[in-house]
Amino acid sequence: MIDLKKVVIKEKKVDTILTKSNLPIAGYSINTYVGCPFGCEYCYATFMKRFTGHKEDWGMFLDVKMWDKIKNPEKYKSKTMIVGSVTDGYNYFEAKYKRTRAFLEEMQGSGINLIITTKSNLVTRDIDLIKTYPNPLVAWSINTLDEEFKKDMDSAPTIKSRIEAMKQVHDAGIRTTCFFSVNYLKLGYNWKRTLFKIMITNNTNYMCCFLMFKIILERGLKLCQKQNIHFFYEVMYKLKMSKFLSKINF
Repeated sequence: MIDLKKVVIKEKKVDTILTKSNLPIAGYSINTYVGCPFGCEYCYATFMKRFTGHKEDWGMFLDVKMWDKIKNPEKYKSKTMIVGSVTDGYNYFEAKYKRTRAFLEEMQGSGINLIITTKSNLVTRDIDLIKTYPNPLVAWSINTLDEEFKKDMDSAPTIKSRIEAMKQVHDAGIRTTCFFSVNYLKLGYNWKRTLFKIMITNNTNYMCCFLMFKIILERGLKLCQKQNIHFFYEVMYKLKMSKFLSKINF
């Protein structure tokens, strides 16, 4: 677990918070911070250090972006903007700095298609703002149901709090989804039942499953493609998961 008191925080002036994106689901990426104190061991966004020059470990630094107020937000009408592609806009320090909320306030009434990705229950603070956007979507990431095991993986809010937040946001009339990764879930043969239990309990609109089974490790990408299994290859192959493989219960 990351000691939040030791996270190096700096405020950074940026020209704009709107970054054009090559993501297939969004034309713009909105990252109100650089770095993320959740410090997920499997995070693909660690590559950002190559461009920012930070010497601290991932999770131990956070740049708070400051920008001039967005001009003519209505010109982005019908554009899709995703909040949190390489950071979590609702990390612990958002409670103080409110940079993600500032973005939502500035773009209110613009008519953009809003997507928010997070592991935090803090997003419930902004339900009032999110509801003003046309058909917004809030997505959570859940990687295990074992809270103790989660502590080895990240310093994000508890799984229980994420699921409760998902239900609260859905009950407010906002579309929700969950990225459900079972690469190290200790669910045995009942993982499907658990997956659908979460969906039904929270009335989740839809859920994306990234399946990380032993078959992926042993037989590789070709077999996964043949069996139509989709997954984030970075998790096991490009990042730091090897030291945790012994904990996986296949």
